[in-house]
Parts: sequence; C-alpha cells; structure tokens
Amino acid sequence: MDDIIEKLSLLDYETSFCRVWKHKRISRIYYAHPPHFGEDANHRVNIFFDMCYWLMNMNKEKAKKMGVFVNFKDYNGNIMDALSKLTADLKKFGSAAAVNVKPETLALGYGEDICHIIDELLNVELYRREYQFHPPVFPEELDESAQLDDNLEDDPNLHGVQEINGIEI
Repeated sequence: MDDIIEKLSLLDYETSFCRVWKHKRISRIYYAHPPHFGEDANHRVNIFFDMCYWLMNMNKEKAKKMGVFVNFKDYNGNIMDALSKLTADLKKFGSAAAVNVKPETLALGYGEDICHIIDELLNVELYRREYQFHPPVFPEELDESAQLDDNLEDDPNLHGVQEINGIEI
C-alpha cells in the first residue's frame, strides 16, 4: 500500500480526487486491512469504485470503451450491481488484475484484489504520462572528523578559559 500512496501523490490525488470527488485521504493501510469496528465497509467500496473510475477516466482514449459512468450513489445501495459494472468496465479497459476478480471479493472493501487493481491502474496512468522513477540523489557527506574540527573552530566560546558557576575550566 505504501507504493500506492506514493503513486497517488504523484498524480496529485489530494486535489484532483479527494476534493473533486469529496472523499477524505486514505491511509497507507486503508485497503490492506479489514474495516475497524464501527467503520462502514460500503464507504470503502464507494471510495474504491470512485478511485477506479477516476484513474480510468484519465486515459480518455480507453475510457471511451466503458460507456456511460454511473455514480456509485445512484446504485441505491445495490453494491453488487455497482461492482459488477466496475469489473466489466475494468475488463474493457484492459485490466489484467480484474480478469479473475469477482464482485463478491471486492464487496469486502479490502484485500489483495483491491490493492492489485488500484496499483495496476496507477501504473498504467504513470506509464501513459511517461513518468520515470529515478534513484534518489543524496548530498555528499563530509568526513566526521572534518565536521568536528570545523565546529570547534567556529565556536568562539571554546577558546580560552571558561567559567561555570565561578569555577574555571
């Protein structure tokens, strides 16, 4: 899930998804674990549904194959119909992760299948944008002994006699 959150941030998901689709940010373990006590699993499915369509609609050319988008809330609580439409659209979109997925597994609101689908859609979009990951570049570190010597010379209080509580050191 950590890489999913990183990839979402590369697509500016807080602005273009959370604000526009009116969802809160998800945590890095949101879809990896079952809902905690008192949390509605349907809400998780709603976010997953909207996130999939948000990611698929970034690719306008492939999105044309899916037909008309129906908002999750328009299914009036019939989650299985919504997830059946989503899995059919994922297959039309060309998602390999959705080939063997059943709507029943997605209805749980968490799990490996959900993580794979989101990760695949993110990879497709980043590839389409020709995003390239590069290894990080770290600044060169100075030798520790050189740093200590520099610190001694820079501190004017270290020269001469020092006094603490009336005692010379």
